[in-house]
Amino acid sequence: MPSYPHPAGDMPLILKESLKGLLDTYHSAHADIGVLTAKIADASGYGRIVRDRKGTLKRIVEHNDATAKQKKIDEINTGVYVINKEFLLSSVKKICPDNTKGELY
Repeated sequence: MPSYPHPAGDMPLILKESLKGLLDTYHSAHADIGVLTAKIADASGYGRIVRDRKGTLKRIVEHNDATAKQKKIDEINTGVYVINKEFLLSSVKKICPDNTKGELY
């Protein structure tokens, strides 16, 4: 089954090339999930992309849950994902509201 990115309704300025890049990277990495990120000067209010030393995405930390160090990260989550269906369905069971807002993400 083909994979398609599903941007949120408030993302009208996403370029076709950005979505193609996301899909190309997702497929070449044989990943279960792909996240379109962006680097911006003022990341206030956005979820931060936390990477390990190798550059692999380890987690997304929402602004309200971010430490002072994490709030200095300029790479953000755009809310555009491509996800393997089986991975998604098996992972949903593990989601818990362990954040300041008590939300499920």
